[in-house]
Formats: sequence, structure tokens, C-alpha cells
Amino acid sequence: MLSDSGITGKPILVTEAEAFYQDITTAEQNYESTKASVAGAISAGAKRIFFTRYTFDDFRKDISEKTGAGTYPSAEKYKELIDSFAK
Repeated sequence: MLSDSGITGKPILVTEAEAFYQDITTAEQNYESTKASVAGAISAGAKRIFFTRYTFDDFRKDISEKTGAGTYPSAEKYKELIDSFAK
């Protein structure tokens, strides 16, 4: 897309990366969706990806429905996701 506009030699940066969709309701589903989105961005040539949140928990739920912060091992899952694409 950049080269079609005459822009070359510039890195592709993905900002505000996350993958919440209407039918995603669990942290594990969000993790898998985010991982697929990251794979797509990397295959499209992204050099840097900035995530919007530190947790995969569903932020759309009412706070009273949540089981508590840190219930899903998000830090470990982000490391797993990043390590899976590291060269």
C-alpha cells in the first residue's frame, strides 16, 4: 500500500493493536485472535507492533462481572506471543 503511494524505505508500524470482536468473550479467544492479527501484520511487513492493553481479559464486561484483575496470565501470554515471532 505504501509503495502504491510512492512511499518506499519506511518501516511499517502498527499502533493500537488488539483483536476484540463481537463474538470474542474469553481471554483465551482474544489471545488467539491477537496472535493471528500479529502474524498477519508481520507477514505484511510490520517492523513494530504496539499493543493497546496489557491484558487479554474482555474489557467490555461490566466491572461487577469480572473475576478480578490478573486472573488471566496476560504477561506470560504476551511473552509467548512475542517469542513465537522473534527471530
